[in-house]
Order: sequence, then C-alpha cells, then structure tokens
Amino acid sequence: MELIQVLKKRRINPFTIIDVGCGTGILSIAMAKLFPSRIIAVDNDIHSVQMTKRNIVVNKVVQYVKVYNSSGLKGNHLNSRAKYDLIVANILFKPIKLLMRSFIRNLSKAGFLILSGLNIKQTRQLKEISKQFGLKVIDERKEADWGSLLLKRTVVKDQLN
Repeated sequence: MELIQVLKKRRINPFTIIDVGCGTGILSIAMAKLFPSRIIAVDNDIHSVQMTKRNIVVNKVVQYVKVYNSSGLKGNHLNSRAKYDLIVANILFKPIKLLMRSFIRNLSKAGFLILSGLNIKQTRQLKEISKQFGLKVIDERKEADWGSLLLKRTVVKDQLN
C-alpha cells in the first residue's frame, strides 16, 4: 500500500492496472480510490475472486475494477497481449519468479511493477533478477522480516515481447 502511495505522491497516474493475486481486493480498491484507472483484479482462488467482487461493491468501485479467476496473466477474460502501466503482485516468491517473464511482456514501456509478500532475502534476490529484465528499483520498503519493491521498466526487452 505504501508503494502505491509513492506513485500517487509522485503524481504518477497509471491508466491500466492489474492486481495479480488480489486476495480480498484491498489493493485494487485502494488503487480505484487513488487513480482514475481501469483495474483488473485476478486470483487463482475462486473464493478470493468472490470476496473481491463483494468488496468492490461494498466500497463502491465496481465501475473501475473488473475481477476474474485467472492463473497469473492468463485467463478467459484477459487479453494476453494487454499492456499495463502498473502491475501489482502481492503473492509468494516462487509464483513471482515464474511470472516475471509475463509481467515484463505485459508491462507498458514506462510501466511500474510492485512486488510484495516477500521476506528480506527474497526481496534481495528479486532485486537482482529484476535487473536482468531491465527493471530499476525506484523504492523499497522493509518492515521486520518483510520487504516490497517498486520497480520501473527502463529497458524494453524485445525478445520478451
């Protein structure tokens, strides 16, 4: 949530956003209230999808957030070639590593990627992995043993597109 607020403070307003592993939808709801954007929230757990759908109604952001059952960026209702100005993934380390290539493929040319749900060691590893994908660390947050990263695309990797 803090890294999303960093974007707002810097007056960066992503137009297209995807929340991968949306859980209860809290990040999607926050982004809908902060940015005039189109937001897609996806999760591979049908109960999370149902909970997010309920929560976007309660929080009156249905017009901004669409929710789908999906594994990563692949799903019946997702355009596999869509470009997002912001990708948020608050999921486990191994799925993030597996999804990095598709994150990059679907990140707009000057897009941002927020990765969270990581321990400090995993955060360090993802910082190194991110460099290989042409991503630059813009901001980093640490609390106790947990870390999160705000990354920005700096190099377009043609071989991934």
